[in-house]
Amino acid sequence: MADQESEGPVSRRAAPDAAVPAGAAAPAGVERSRTGGGRGRPRELWRRQVTQLCIPPLVPIERVGRSGRQLRGDAGKRIATYRLLGLVAMLLLAIAGAPPTSAQTLSEAVAAYKRGDYATANRWFRRLAEQGVARAQAALGLMYENGRGVRRNDAEAVRWYRRAAEQGFAAAQSALGVMYAKGRGVPQSDKEAVRWFRRAAEGGDALAQGILGKFYENGVGVPRDPVRAYKWYRLAASSTNAKVRRGAAANLRRLGQRLTPAQIARAQRLARQWRPRKPTARTTRPRARAERLPAGTNASLAFRNAVRAHARGNHAAAYRGFRRLAEQGFAAAQFNLGLMYSSGKGVPQDHAEAAKWYRRASDQGNAGAQNMLGFLYGRGLGVRKNNAAAARWYRRAAEQGHARAQFNLGTMYRRGHGVAKNPVKAARWYRRAAEQGVVQAQNNLGFMYETGSGVPRDRVAALKWYTIAAARFSDSNDRSFAARNRGRVAARLTAAQRARAQRLARQWRPRKETARRSRPGHGGSGTRGGIAETRRRVANVQRLLAELGYDPGPADGVMGPRTRAAIRAFQTTVGLPADGRLSNGLAAAFVVAIRAVRATRKASAGVGPQRRGMRKASTGSGFRVSRQGLILTNAHVVRGCAEVRVAPAPNVPSRRVAVSARNDPADLALLRGQAGRPSAAFRLGRGVRPAARVLVAGYPLHDLLSAGVNVSTGNVAALAGPGDDHRLIQITAPVQKGNSGGPVLDSAGNVVGVVVSKLNALKVARATGDIPQNVNFAVSAGTARAFLDAEGVAYSTAPSDKPRAPEDVAAAARKFTVLVECWK
Repeated sequence: MADQESEGPVSRRAAPDAAVPAGAAAPAGVERSRTGGGRGRPRELWRRQVTQLCIPPLVPIERVGRSGRQLRGDAGKRIATYRLLGLVAMLLLAIAGAPPTSAQTLSEAVAAYKRGDYATANRWFRRLAEQGVARAQAALGLMYENGRGVRRNDAEAVRWYRRAAEQGFAAAQSALGVMYAKGRGVPQSDKEAVRWFRRAAEGGDALAQGILGKFYENGVGVPRDPVRAYKWYRLAASSTNAKVRRGAAANLRRLGQRLTPAQIARAQRLARQWRPRKPTARTTRPRARAERLPAGTNASLAFRNAVRAHARGNHAAAYRGFRRLAEQGFAAAQFNLGLMYSSGKGVPQDHAEAAKWYRRASDQGNAGAQNMLGFLYGRGLGVRKNNAAAARWYRRAAEQGHARAQFNLGTMYRRGHGVAKNPVKAARWYRRAAEQGVVQAQNNLGFMYETGSGVPRDRVAALKWYTIAAARFSDSNDRSFAARNRGRVAARLTAAQRARAQRLARQWRPRKETARRSRPGHGGSGTRGGIAETRRRVANVQRLLAELGYDPGPADGVMGPRTRAAIRAFQTTVGLPADGRLSNGLAAAFVVAIRAVRATRKASAGVGPQRRGMRKASTGSGFRVSRQGLILTNAHVVRGCAEVRVAPAPNVPSRRVAVSARNDPADLALLRGQAGRPSAAFRLGRGVRPAARVLVAGYPLHDLLSAGVNVSTGNVAALAGPGDDHRLIQITAPVQKGNSGGPVLDSAGNVVGVVVSKLNALKVARATGDIPQNVNFAVSAGTARAFLDAEGVAYSTAPSDKPRAPEDVAAAARKFTVLVECWK
């Protein structure tokens, strides 16, 4: 239903993309977990010791039903299940089926967990979990469940437990069963709990066998069946774990007193016939490795077959088809695979996995994926909520003519979310979406014409769009809203005006935009001062940008986000509007820049006119923020540079690097350096507080001081900069020319800011009669992370609960802090 504003309803919903071509709707959000609460003291049934790999001890907790009341059996005894407490033993080095390096890393992660170094454990577990190691996935779920090294998050715990469980890992299956039984991170469901306990039990997990016996004995999630309960108790009683064995034996004795000899004989026969099952394809997650299409298979045909399979409801076949094509780089398949993960059809719902595939398709210019990625950023599904990133992705899709994205971008401008509030731009984007048939945009555009918001007041136009919306809304409530709007406006018009509005409404036909249309609200079909973004022209621009030292990605002719970011960076450098679009002015700037660069190269090589080669004009600092080699620095450090150079390692000559992105208002820039080098981690959780100790690393006065990284210490003086600018923090650590772009680290060695400037002592002395001492500023970590989020950078975070010696922090900083050189 459309929501109301002051005088009329305006739809407030962000519109996700249309679903997979089968017509399934994209998700609107995530189910909220429902947690039951029990009373009384839980009775312990048994514990499980660590016997093999990473099976932690367990203790019972009360079982709570859907209504929140405690369930009781016939004997009035409480039903107990179990909750994982923590990982307390080292994993074995000899892991069946895992390479030695993985086993060693896994054991190191467990050792770190045992000694309380949760940040290190989390880092290793996460790295292995993302590679598909089930035991690491289960351990990461455990850390999220108990808030060790990360903020407690039951939904994340369930997500990692599920990944491990679907690979057949019994401990994760039992843990997932507990989460369903308690309704933690997922809606409470006894049936789902039983399903996962059964999988673990059938795989030979004795603890799950004992729990499943208790469920059958009391009829929780399954019909009451004492024979099956006895069977599972008997299997659990053969466990090698003494406590599990004693608990199961006690249950056997108690239950045996209530069964007939025939029932006991039948249960014993079932137990003898039981054989552990290996995980089948039904119980395992589809593998993430690339699967090549069979030889001779046409990709377009394969894609159509996957779409048809989805339309028939065969989601498993659709998933396989889309996955094969997606792994080979087909953007449409990547987009549809993301939709399947968003909707949870054919695969468990996983917004983070959906975001990954949307991003891959978006990088190839797929407008639908860009719109959905904006939707995820706007809702905080699978990614950190970031309205600026949402608006950015909506814009990229909208500029390609994607109608839903145009509506969403208009809504962002109307609300001022992620962009400055601008009713004029909101109306322009609504108009483009309305002309293409987005009914919510038609209703909203009518409201803006009625109230004169962003457009001149025009009640005839308002009546036209309200009439169209009232006829096209599929929801009855929305139709009634639009109809009331129509009636309200019609009552204030003359008969001639009403007739004119109705005639315009009858004549309206939806029309799709072409790729040539370049400006919101422009009525023509051309580019209005621009040039068509054909593949040949885009590829040529990509080659020119690469020659100039920018990072446009491969010269494939696709106007993706990397190419647009490089164009914007170049436009900023040459003084053009940074809109990321092709234009005649951009072409002229390329001609001038390329001639200058090529002439400089000839002169430095002794060819052509004898001109002086490039020289190092200035230096700054930066630090790596990802294992992919991305370097964060200040925008003013690289502004106006013909080339930006960074040394890939100490005592190695500097090399040219590409400027991947720039944000001048935040004074941040992203460089693409050599991958595989150590990177910094941002502070996790609560931000830095005033008076906290900090350390600044960088290359101040590089030509005068030592060639290595210099460090200085100080405190956080304030959490805002000049003019109460909360994008900055004030620090007392000494800062000199060349420190700009370097990291500000807390006592644990995590990033809390990016050095940006110091006060001009002479100017302040003239104004105040006093010389300021150590009044310096840094871009806050929150601002820096928002910039990295908008650029899709996968940076690391770590808690700062364990302070380190300043010399240890300085030693770590030397590994990821780099010298940034500006050459002209």
